[in-house]
Amino acid sequence: MGRGAAERAHRGIHRNPTGSDRTKEPAMTALNGVTVLDLSRYLPGPYCTLMLADYGAEVIRVEQPHEVVKKRRTFGQADLPDAELERLKAYESISRNKRSVMLDLRAPSSREVMRRLIERADVLVSDYRPGVLEEAGYDYETVRAINPRLVYCAISLCGQTGPYRDVPGHDPVSLAVAGVLTRFSSGPDSPRTIGVPISDINSALHAVVGILLALRARETTGQGQLVDVAMSDTAFAFVSTSISRLLATGKVPEIGVNMANNGVWETADGRHVCTTDMEPRYWSDFCDLIERPQWKPYIYQRSHYEAELREIFLTRTRDDWIDLFRQVGTQGAPVLTIAEAAEDPHALARGVIATIADDAGNPVRQVGPLIRLSETPGAIRHVARMPGTDSRMVLAELGFTEAEANQLVAETAAAGDPRLAGYL
Repeated sequence: MGRGAAERAHRGIHRNPTGSDRTKEPAMTALNGVTVLDLSRYLPGPYCTLMLADYGAEVIRVEQPHEVVKKRRTFGQADLPDAELERLKAYESISRNKRSVMLDLRAPSSREVMRRLIERADVLVSDYRPGVLEEAGYDYETVRAINPRLVYCAISLCGQTGPYRDVPGHDPVSLAVAGVLTRFSSGPDSPRTIGVPISDINSALHAVVGILLALRARETTGQGQLVDVAMSDTAFAFVSTSISRLLATGKVPEIGVNMANNGVWETADGRHVCTTDMEPRYWSDFCDLIERPQWKPYIYQRSHYEAELREIFLTRTRDDWIDLFRQVGTQGAPVLTIAEAAEDPHALARGVIATIADDAGNPVRQVGPLIRLSETPGAIRHVARMPGTDSRMVLAELGFTEAEANQLVAETAAAGDPRLAGYL
């Protein structure tokens, strides 16, 4: 890698479509000085630590060799050449801005490494089922004895207590037990799953808030605490208003709203537009647009006009409808595909899709930091790197000699695919 490419990779420069620098790593970050020990594996934990890393926290990701091998087999990457694995890894946005240490937590030799990591950490994030880390000796009580100031965030399906504590599962299960799947359907008798991991991301966001609250409390108490984030708990946020109405009236609210202007509508070209719950003035403009002024008083009587609305939307293409919506200033948007969303001018202008150089200087596009802070913005400092890339450097920082580090690296590599040794 040339010097210029190395400098770009180190600085973490975003580039917008014009090629100019959008942002560089800020001189001061919101989470400067916070060290996070990341033991998580699935989406909720890594997304939580991604947000912390994007805004300045030093995240040290502990990756176990057998987990790395299992993941590659699961995603059909076991036989890919190293160069292709590195290229794909650079696009793994949830692992960017993190240092990677390869460590076999089952091995006795890892205990001293973990003890030193825990001593220097402010936050630990895990996503194991309750009891798993306890068997390994890294449960909250054991870790707190090593570092009483540590904020220990445990993300799990159903939490550390309760009848469902030991139930295994992922995103859809948490939505199921919170009643959410019955709301993403035509009725309670036809529940269905959702095509995006909303509970994974939702629990990650709750975990970030919980961690920040615990860090704030530590400024007063001097002590860390357990942050227990259950995906099944946080999923109740999606149905909180429905449950409030149920508890107040004794009746389950109908799905959706009975407004004629709310919905997704097919257009003449087979694509779709989305219209939202228009306030009366927007509804009035919409009725004028579709030449139905007589509908203005009947905004809440969807059943009377839904069939005719569907026929009306089939008279123009999606983009024609959007042009008309913009002209009259009423509410509506195109239903974009993922490919269209990735190239949407607004997303590009806002830096939602950012471009950064990988360690070889090649441009890599991915979703960037999504919260805009005016004085301490988030930044992509570097792309995700291969598991164990930072092992030797971190071990040296922890006070291990070169010989000790070599021994630990050799033992770790032996616990997984022999090719892993090439990254350590």
